[in-house]
Parts: sequence; C-alpha cells; structure tokens
Amino acid sequence: MQSKNIKFYFVGALFIISLVISAMLYPDLPARYPVHFGLSGAPDRWADKSMLTWFLVPGIGGLILFMLMGAALFTRKKPELINVIDQKKFLGLSPADRELVLRAMDNLFVSMAVLEQLLFGFIQYQLYSAAIHPPGNISVYLLPGVMSFSVITLLLVCYFLVRISSIMKQ
Repeated sequence: MQSKNIKFYFVGALFIISLVISAMLYPDLPARYPVHFGLSGAPDRWADKSMLTWFLVPGIGGLILFMLMGAALFTRKKPELINVIDQKKFLGLSPADRELVLRAMDNLFVSMAVLEQLLFGFIQYQLYSAAIHPPGNISVYLLPGVMSFSVITLLLVCYFLVRISSIMKQ
C-alpha cells in the first residue's frame, strides 16, 4: 500500500510542478499570444494575457489527473463495479489473484496520469515558445510529440490489458 501512496504523491507532484512552472513563465508572456494552431503550424486563434487562459491547459490536465486517480481509488473501493472481461471470474478470484488485477489496474491509471501530465506540460511549453518567439508558429515538435505520447499511451493500455487478461486466465 505504501508504494501506491508514493505513486499518487509522484503524480500530484508532477501537477504541482506544472503549475509552478506555468506561474514562473506567466510574467514573460506578451499581452496577446497564440493559443491554437492550424495544420500548417500558423496560429489561428489568439488570446489576451490572463491567468484564466494561461492556466487553462494545466487546469484541464489537473482535471484529467483527478479523474484518473479517482478511477484508481474507485477500483479498490468497489471492485464489483469494475468492467472487466469476465466479471464473475474476476469476483471469483482468490484475494491474492484479485489483488494482482487491481494492482495492474492501479499501475495503468498511474502510468496514464504520468503520461498525461507530461503531455500537458509539453503542450504548455509549446504554447509558451510560440508566444515569446515571433511570428508565433508552433514548434515542429508539437505534432510528433503529441503523436508519440498517444502511441505510448496506446501501447501502455494494450500491455496492461494483456497483463490483466493473463491473470484472469490463470
């Protein structure tokens, strides 16, 4: 149980770090900066400098983090409500085997939360870079970066689904 708490603290620390870095970068923002970009990388929507617009990306990241960590806690509190392949078999597992499935699900949620925090931090940094470097085009690294995070997340989900499925087959 102690390592689970460390995972939660680690993910929470990533969120706090993203807020602190965003707060440190806020004074350097110009009065108006790009917040959305077309496929060419050119800005197609701008925003006036405000705390609301600047902290929107970390705020959305925090909301997703809260949902993922809530899901991880929920799996522990109400295992009978978990949507698994064969729920009767899951509920019939020995406590030790059920713990293996729950631990794998915890690890999935925490891993997704870490990736999500890194992704939103990366997006925030890209917004900052576009804001302070005229003409404000988004970095060539944004699309490959987002795609990389998406592929890693998909592979992670597949890994944990296979792992959970193999535990259930035993």
